[in-house]
Amino acid sequence: MAVLVAGEWGVVYDSNFDKFKTLTDYEKDVYNIVFDHSGRLATVCFDEETRLYGNGFNLKKTTTGAGIQPFFITFSPDDPKIAVGYFEVPDVELFSGKNLKLLYKAKLDSMSEKGRFD
Repeated sequence: MAVLVAGEWGVVYDSNFDKFKTLTDYEKDVYNIVFDHSGRLATVCFDEETRLYGNGFNLKKTTTGAGIQPFFITFSPDDPKIAVGYFEVPDVELFSGKNLKLLYKAKLDSMSEKGRFD
């Protein structure tokens, strides 16, 4: 289990709820965290960073995307990709789940005022 406190730090707990590791590289609010099937952690934060952690919750890679406020993150069901959505721009980006390399950018600017695609 991981708990991220906005603007300060994160704590990862093991299955016994004992503190496993403290994550200290967050400068602004953390808005979403996700685990893949193998237990890797990925996060998005309003400091513009998308972060991917490897084994032992060691920071593996960071990246920035289309927006300055990444808000939503999820792994694809088979884990090779990470989707990131943004608070202030209607874009969704797909990154590699291995190295956060940008794979695809979906521009959703054709969304109507009613929240659907015309």
